Amino acid sequence: MRQCRVSGGRRTTEPAYNTKVGKDHRDDFICLDRALIEIPGETKFEACDLVAETGALVHVKRKGKSSALSHLFLRAANSCEMLHRPAETRGPFNKLLAERARSPKLLTTVQSVLAAAESRRDELEVVFAFLGDWRGGTISSLPFFSRISLVNEAHRVRNLGYTVTVKTISQ
Repeated sequence: MRQCRVSGGRRTTEPAYNTKVGKDHRDDFICLDRALIEIPGETKFEACDLVAETGALVHVKRKGKSSALSHLFLRAANSCEMLHRPAETRGPFNKLLAERARSPKLLTTVQSVLAAAESRRDELEVVFAFLGDWRGGTISSLPFFSRISLVNEAHRVRNLGYTVTVKTISQ
């Protein structure tokens, strides 16, 4: 997944970052932040914050409290479980992508990649991306309980057949 830099201050919020990436990189990412997928009989859920041209499902959170980070990992894994049911989620997910895509070419590419990957989930990447001040820091500088949650939920996502990547985004 391509790294995107967003200027405008050290403490860019997660929603501001996602929105700016969706606008500034309209041919590379679709912003789905705060957009919920509704499946009859189920609770609405957020599929991810950004979808990359490669079909990568990107979950973004500002580096910070363990509880917020752990929620991100659980939300991402739960989302992967829901998206693992293509018969139920394909229509609502494609509708959401179409509503949010700023580039028809990108929409076509993403939908083709996702359709092709339904039988081969290992081709789809799930990205845990952390915003923050990473000068000299690594993922090891996350709170201890967050690291445990990350390992557990990443394992769960891998068991569903996805590839997991962790990215740090310095601001």
